Amino acid sequence: GFSPWPGSINQLLFALEPYAAQLARTLGKMPEFVNPKYTDGTKTAFKSPTRLECMMQDYPKSLPPTAAVGFCVVKGITFSPVKNNLAEARKKSAAGEPTHSAASGEADTYASACEMLSAAGVEIDQPPLVSRSGVSVRDWPRVVIDPSFGVVLSDWRAKLLSPASVSLAPASTLVLQGDLSGLTVESLALKGALVVRMCKGAKVTFKNVKVDNKGWRFVDLGDGEDAEEKLAIRSYKLVKHGQRELVYDTPGEYVVDDETFFRCTLL
Repeated sequence: GFSPWPGSINQLLFALEPYAAQLARTLGKMPEFVNPKYTDGTKTAFKSPTRLECMMQDYPKSLPPTAAVGFCVVKGITFSPVKNNLAEARKKSAAGEPTHSAASGEADTYASACEMLSAAGVEIDQPPLVSRSGVSVRDWPRVVIDPSFGVVLSDWRAKLLSPASVSLAPASTLVLQGDLSGLTVESLALKGALVVRMCKGAKVTFKNVKVDNKGWRFVDLGDGEDAEEKLAIRSYKLVKHGQRELVYDTPGEYVVDDETFFRCTLL
């Protein structure tokens, strides 16, 4: 319930009136089947105890031909479940299959933010394919932006006044935290790591911000290396070599302009 990563969830929407009628007709009885999961292709050993299951599509199959039934298939990073352990993810990665792992879920979180930036007009290079402890992922810039920045594309566009003047170098990290309702970006050149924290009531304009440092890097865990569970399920960790922090913990108006080496605070 507290995981930031998406779950493997199939979503069903029922119209209650026909659903109630169908329950009354069937008494809730659905066909059952056995869906065994094997350890490998020989099918001689179970991965986990098998059980009786009901398939969710059996409900619409039980409806009369006149019933209105539809479905959609969502592909890409809008569906990025984290459901496979590291060993299984490595096997799937080697086979060229989606890994649906901790590594892919984290990478897709960054990809989602980068796609929003791209849609708002920011040019982001196609990321390279890298291996994180044996699991292949796209190495997008690590962008984490609190929802207060905006939840729809028009919100992001309103804050990025000149998206052509915003650039994120490969493997860069951008973290925007806090109440971002007062943040606007005119120009940002990021090569490395930038962390911004804002309080409620702070209005910040990035007039011309240039960041160039060693940034943050992901490093594989060593064999047998002791690590917290949240790192062990990935088998890699984050190492912070360098960063720039801009913290606005007092309400007011701020302009950041690195071009003139001048920062202005307007009260």
